[in-house]
Amino acid sequence: MVFPWEKAHKEKIFINYRRDDAGGFAGRLSDTLADYFGRDRVFRDVTDIDYGHDFEQVIDQKRSESGAVVVLIGDTWTSVTVTRRLVAV
Repeated sequence: MVFPWEKAHKEKIFINYRRDDAGGFAGRLSDTLADYFGRDRVFRDVTDIDYGHDFEQVIDQKRSESGAVVVLIGDTWTSVTVTRRLVAV
């Protein structure tokens, strides 16, 4: 039997942010969480994806492995125009 508090000590943390207005904050938060929980438990989108890997695939995989998702919203978040791509399934 696995108790909830035991599982929490193994779960990963996914940090998502816009580089334009929250990159510096994400870096400091990532460093602090890594110091506390361990580097292997903290994932920062983009900066932790190795060159040559499929970005969307890695993001989906890491997000599904995470027990917590932290989304940093900066000052210009509401002024961004989002363009969505249609992906064939």
